[in-house]
Amino acid sequence: MNLQGISVSSAARLAGELVPGIPAGVSGNTPFMLQGSIIVIDKKELRRLHSMFNSCSPLFIALGDEVRQKLVLDIVDAGAEGINVKNLSAKSRLSRPAISHHLKVLKDSGLIEPEKVGTQIFYRIDMGLSYLANVVELVSSIQRLLRDSVVAKTAAAGGNQNLA
Repeated sequence: MNLQGISVSSAARLAGELVPGIPAGVSGNTPFMLQGSIIVIDKKELRRLHSMFNSCSPLFIALGDEVRQKLVLDIVDAGAEGINVKNLSAKSRLSRPAISHHLKVLKDSGLIEPEKVGTQIFYRIDMGLSYLANVVELVSSIQRLLRDSVVAKTAAAGGNQNLA
Protein backbone atom coordinates (compact mmCIF):
# COMPACT_ATOMS: atom_id res chain seq x y z
CA MET A 1 0.00 0.00 0.00
CA ASN A 2 1.48 3.37 -0.99
CA LEU A 3 0.78 6.17 1.49
CA GLN A 4 2.69 8.94 -0.30
CA GLY A 5 0.52 11.96 -0.92
CA ILE A 6 -2.23 10.80 1.41
CA SER A 7 -3.18 13.17 4.20
CA VAL A 8 -2.49 12.09 7.74
CA SER A 9 -6.19 12.27 8.58
CA SER A 10 -7.04 10.00 5.62
CA ALA A 11 -4.32 7.58 6.70
CA ALA A 12 -5.75 7.56 10.23
CA ARG A 13 -9.19 6.69 8.88
CA LEU A 14 -7.64 4.01 6.68
CA ALA A 15 -5.65 2.59 9.59
CA GLY A 16 -8.80 2.42 11.67
CA GLU A 17 -10.52 0.50 8.88
CA LEU A 18 -7.61 -1.97 8.65
CA VAL A 19 -8.14 -3.15 12.20
CA PRO A 20 -11.68 -4.52 12.37
CA GLY A 21 -13.35 -4.40 15.74
CA ILE A 22 -10.99 -1.78 17.14
CA PRO A 23 -12.51 1.69 17.31
CA ALA A 24 -10.59 4.54 15.74
CA GLY A 25 -8.73 6.82 18.10
CA VAL A 26 -5.76 6.62 20.37
CA SER A 27 -5.99 4.19 23.25
CA GLY A 28 -5.46 5.44 26.78
CA ASN A 29 -2.10 3.71 27.29
CA THR A 30 -0.34 4.52 24.04
CA PRO A 31 3.08 2.82 23.80
CA PHE A 32 4.80 5.73 22.06
CA MET A 33 5.54 9.43 22.37
CA LEU A 34 5.33 12.12 19.76
CA GLN A 35 8.49 14.27 19.66
CA GLY A 36 7.85 16.91 17.05
CA SER A 37 6.99 14.96 13.93
CA ILE A 38 8.89 11.85 15.07
CA ILE A 39 7.15 8.98 16.80
CA VAL A 40 9.24 7.28 19.47
CA ILE A 41 8.04 3.82 20.51
CA ASP A 42 8.30 2.93 24.19
CA LYS A 43 11.29 0.61 24.86
CA LYS A 44 9.10 -1.77 26.86
CA GLU A 45 6.71 -2.10 23.90
CA LEU A 46 9.63 -2.67 21.52
CA ARG A 47 10.95 -5.46 23.77
CA ARG A 48 7.46 -7.01 23.91
CA LEU A 49 7.13 -6.91 20.10
CA HIS A 50 10.64 -8.32 19.71
CA SER A 51 9.75 -11.18 22.05
CA MET A 52 6.57 -11.83 20.06
CA PHE A 53 8.56 -11.91 16.80
CA ASN A 54 10.95 -14.40 18.41
CA SER A 55 8.09 -16.66 19.50
CA CYS A 56 6.65 -16.58 15.94
CA SER A 57 10.01 -16.98 14.23
CA PRO A 58 9.93 -20.80 13.90
CA LEU A 59 6.56 -20.62 12.16
CA PHE A 60 7.73 -17.81 9.84
CA ILE A 61 10.85 -19.81 8.97
CA ALA A 62 8.84 -23.00 8.41
CA LEU A 63 6.34 -21.30 6.11
CA GLY A 64 8.98 -19.24 4.32
CA ASP A 65 9.98 -22.16 2.10
CA GLU A 66 7.90 -23.09 -0.96
CA VAL A 67 8.57 -26.81 -0.51
CA ARG A 68 7.22 -26.69 3.05
CA GLN A 69 4.24 -24.63 1.91
CA LYS A 70 3.36 -27.41 -0.55
CA LEU A 71 3.89 -30.06 2.12
CA VAL A 72 1.51 -28.20 4.45
CA LEU A 73 -1.12 -28.09 1.71
CA ASP A 74 -0.62 -31.81 0.99
CA ILE A 75 -1.01 -32.57 4.71
CA VAL A 76 -4.16 -30.44 4.89
CA ASP A 77 -5.49 -32.24 1.80
CA ALA A 78 -4.92 -35.60 3.50
CA GLY A 79 -7.44 -34.64 6.18
CA ALA A 80 -7.79 -36.10 9.65
CA GLU A 81 -6.16 -39.40 8.65
CA GLY A 82 -2.87 -37.65 7.94
CA ILE A 83 -0.24 -38.66 5.43
CA ASN A 84 3.08 -40.49 5.64
CA VAL A 85 6.46 -39.68 4.07
CA LYS A 86 6.01 -42.31 1.33
CA ASN A 87 2.77 -40.71 0.12
CA LEU A 88 4.20 -37.20 0.45
CA SER A 89 7.21 -38.18 -1.68
CA ALA A 90 4.85 -39.60 -4.32
CA LYS A 91 3.30 -36.11 -4.58
CA SER A 92 6.64 -34.36 -5.12
CA ARG A 93 10.01 -34.85 -6.74
CA LEU A 94 11.81 -34.81 -3.39
CA SER A 95 13.52 -37.79 -1.82
CA ARG A 96 12.18 -39.27 1.41
CA PRO A 97 15.13 -37.90 3.43
CA ALA A 98 14.51 -34.40 2.03
CA ILE A 99 10.83 -34.61 2.89
CA SER A 100 11.69 -35.88 6.38
CA HIS A 101 13.96 -32.85 6.87
CA HIS A 102 11.17 -30.45 5.88
CA LEU A 103 8.67 -32.30 8.08
CA LYS A 104 11.03 -31.89 11.04
CA VAL A 105 11.12 -28.13 10.49
CA LEU A 106 7.31 -28.05 10.30
CA LYS A 107 7.01 -30.23 13.41
CA ASP A 108 9.50 -28.08 15.36
CA SER A 109 7.45 -24.99 14.46
CA GLY A 110 4.36 -26.58 16.00
CA LEU A 111 2.45 -26.56 12.74
CA ILE A 112 2.18 -30.33 12.30
CA GLU A 113 1.99 -33.26 14.66
CA PRO A 114 3.23 -36.79 13.99
CA GLU A 115 1.39 -39.95 15.01
CA LYS A 116 3.06 -43.31 14.87
CA VAL A 117 0.80 -46.08 13.55
CA GLY A 118 2.64 -49.40 13.48
CA THR A 119 5.92 -48.76 11.69
CA GLN A 120 4.74 -45.62 9.89
CA ILE A 121 4.45 -42.02 11.03
CA PHE A 122 1.47 -40.03 9.80
CA TYR A 123 1.55 -36.24 9.82
CA ARG A 124 -1.45 -34.01 10.49
CA ILE A 125 -1.94 -30.31 10.96
CA ASP A 126 -1.93 -29.48 14.68
CA MET A 127 -5.55 -28.48 15.16
CA GLY A 128 -4.79 -26.78 18.49
CA LEU A 129 -3.76 -23.78 16.38
CA SER A 130 -1.86 -22.27 19.34
CA TYR A 131 0.90 -21.25 16.92
CA LEU A 132 -1.54 -19.00 15.07
CA ALA A 133 -2.64 -17.19 18.24
CA ASN A 134 0.87 -15.75 18.62
CA VAL A 135 0.92 -14.58 14.99
CA VAL A 136 -2.54 -13.00 15.30
CA GLU A 137 -1.49 -11.21 18.50
CA LEU A 138 1.71 -9.95 16.86
CA VAL A 139 -0.07 -8.62 13.76
CA SER A 140 -2.83 -7.03 15.86
CA SER A 141 -0.26 -5.31 18.10
CA ILE A 142 1.59 -3.90 15.12
CA GLN A 143 -1.63 -2.73 13.46
CA ARG A 144 -2.78 -1.09 16.69
CA LEU A 145 0.59 0.63 17.15
CA LEU A 146 0.57 1.92 13.57
CA ARG A 147 -3.03 3.09 13.79
CA ASP A 148 -2.51 4.85 17.12
CA SER A 149 0.68 6.53 15.89
CA VAL A 150 -1.07 7.83 12.75
CA VAL A 151 -3.99 9.12 14.84
CA ALA A 152 -1.60 10.81 17.30
CA LYS A 153 0.37 12.36 14.47
CA THR A 154 -2.89 13.61 12.95
CA ALA A 155 -3.97 15.17 16.21
CA ALA A 156 -0.58 16.84 16.70
CA ALA A 157 -0.48 18.14 13.13
CA GLY A 158 -4.07 19.36 13.10
CA GLY A 159 -4.92 16.84 10.35
CA ASN A 160 -3.46 18.96 7.51
CA GLN A 161 -0.03 17.40 6.90
CA ASN A 162 0.88 14.71 4.39
CA LEU A 163 2.63 11.43 5.15
CA ALA A 164 5.30 11.80 2.45
